[in-house]
Amino acid sequence: MAKKPKRKVKRKVKKYAGKTEKEWRDWGEKFGKRMDQRAKEFAEEVEDLGERFGKRMEGWWFRTFGFIGPLIGSIFGLICLAVGIWVLNMINLPLRSSFILAVSNFLFTNLHLFFGVFLFFGYSDYFSKRYPKTYWMISPITTSIGIVIVIWISVWILNSINTYIGSSVIESLSNFLYVNVWGIFVLFLVLGYAFAFIKRLIINMLRF
Repeated sequence: MAKKPKRKVKRKVKKYAGKTEKEWRDWGEKFGKRMDQRAKEFAEEVEDLGERFGKRMEGWWFRTFGFIGPLIGSIFGLICLAVGIWVLNMINLPLRSSFILAVSNFLFTNLHLFFGVFLFFGYSDYFSKRYPKTYWMISPITTSIGIVIVIWISVWILNSINTYIGSSVIESLSNFLYVNVWGIFVLFLVLGYAFAFIKRLIINMLRF
């Protein structure tokens, strides 16, 4: 007699709280995707809320303080910078880092220049809001000056870093920026006015 084939015994799939391991894994992936989507939506809502709050505060500051607003903001910024220098010095007491000391000395020595920088950017922003229709005529100048200020700070940072690293690339970049700072100023000034006039030309063409 031919032997009857043995029946395959089905293994029982283990379940945990009514779900198999695969079902739990699929549920976890779906849950993770939903949570990720919720987190993105929440972050976008918070960012939008922050932008609206910032604009309202900026508008309130502009209406309340007017012309002296940038001066008050610059004084407050100078106080914050002075506190930051003091904190750096306190942190550096146990560390005795020459780099932190150099940063602190640079900031302290140039406090008056930073105050001027705060005033410059503060009043640039003020006049751009106060005279939006005519500010475009000096906007390329203020932008170019702002770029020069950023280059000045960047050159100092690069030189300070290079004191510890000794990189010829950093030294070359720092020297290039320092030597050509006024050329960069003129370049951005010309480009700024070119873009400003092209923009005005396009706007006037669209009106007609």
